[in-house]
Amino acid sequence: MNSYLIILFIILVVIDFIVLVGIDCYCELNDNILSVYNGFADLANNVVSVIALYTASISVIYNNYDYSNSIETYNEYIKYNEKKYGIDIFFSDINGYTLEVGICILAFIIALKSYNFLRKCWGERNPLQEFLNKNNMKTTLVIMAAGIGSRFGGGIKQLAPVGLNGEIIMDYSIHDAIEAGFDKIVFIIRKDIEDAFKEAIGDRIEKICSNLDVEIAYAYQELSKLPEGVELPADRTKPWGTGHAVLACKEVLHEPFAVINADDYYGKEAFVKLHDFLVGYTPEKANQFCMAGFILKNTLSENGAVTRGICETNEEGYLTAVHETSNIVKTPEGAAVDNDGQLTSINAESYASMNMWGLTPEFMQTLEDGFKEFFANMGDKDILKAEYLLPIYIDELLQAGRVSVKVLDTNDKWFGVTYKEDKDYVVKSFAKLIEDGVYQKELFEDLK
Repeated sequence: MNSYLIILFIILVVIDFIVLVGIDCYCELNDNILSVYNGFADLANNVVSVIALYTASISVIYNNYDYSNSIETYNEYIKYNEKKYGIDIFFSDINGYTLEVGICILAFIIALKSYNFLRKCWGERNPLQEFLNKNNMKTTLVIMAAGIGSRFGGGIKQLAPVGLNGEIIMDYSIHDAIEAGFDKIVFIIRKDIEDAFKEAIGDRIEKICSNLDVEIAYAYQELSKLPEGVELPADRTKPWGTGHAVLACKEVLHEPFAVINADDYYGKEAFVKLHDFLVGYTPEKANQFCMAGFILKNTLSENGAVTRGICETNEEGYLTAVHETSNIVKTPEGAAVDNDGQLTSINAESYASMNMWGLTPEFMQTLEDGFKEFFANMGDKDILKAEYLLPIYIDELLQAGRVSVKVLDTNDKWFGVTYKEDKDYVVKSFAKLIEDGVYQKELFEDLK
């Protein structure tokens, strides 16, 4: 191949590669689109094969031609031999053009295959990651399990078996997160239940995740881990709340992450949407968060009142306020707040926060600063009962205009064991999901 064709080939490969990168960065090139491109590449590959065969046949016809010469020399050679070969000259002209078309197609194939290879290789954060493949952004699922009692296993609702093989709700959340693309799991627990937690679920999940190339880490929420200058009240036994729980992960969180409760079933859709949002993270988007917005009526218990973060949103689908609301009960009309028997109707179609947030690594420093402010502004609050709650603090940041929170529509029905009587319903619901093929009887079998 002469130098002209070599230069042309290299230029085309570079151009095609840049175009693919641009599409991926700005148009969210996904695996479905890539499969179409790959299908085209396979077709193009067949075309190139035909062109190559044709070129070879022509070279036999024109066996005296020296292919080390330039395209211009080749065209002059054709003209010189026009009378000698007659109609074959027509085919030789086609051969000259198809050779260049074949080069173009081959360049696209090389660029596409190279790009696919890089998309698989760029796993850890690196200078080209955001540019080449945001879908390979490492994402973490943080599970708040520090609220599990010290009487571990003694009727603790987080550990109530709900699956066919004794799976607990946490198993399903981990399965759905891994399936959605999360590749790191962080358990927030307390030191005093570490051994029991690992025996009950941690060791089993760690073994499963090891085979799936998913990292496992632990963070420990301790009452005594307080800002400098703050002393633990002598009679304080109640945890400091979900904000403090997430703050315990500061040393092990270096990537965008989702936060969930250990005893809530959120459904597959929520994890997919959170993951898709988080892989778009860049340092420039440090204050851009998201939240899975469940429809309130899908989060209520048949057996009593619940507490939910009732959300307000704007026309663009961004969160504008979160109102922690207690004693929400299910009614024939939808939902209401029960104030000592006095029911106040509430919109059952409104969004409810179920503590399923998508956050950035930079948020951890903001969260720590907020914890200091929590004590500085304690005022008349009862320090023995006051809690640093994640939704309340995020609402404070919203009102100050410091962050944005995209609400991701989630139509799945929430399950949870708020009351002992809820367990039967949850067990039946999971059995139905298995029957419908949403989950395998052996939960993690489909991920292997």
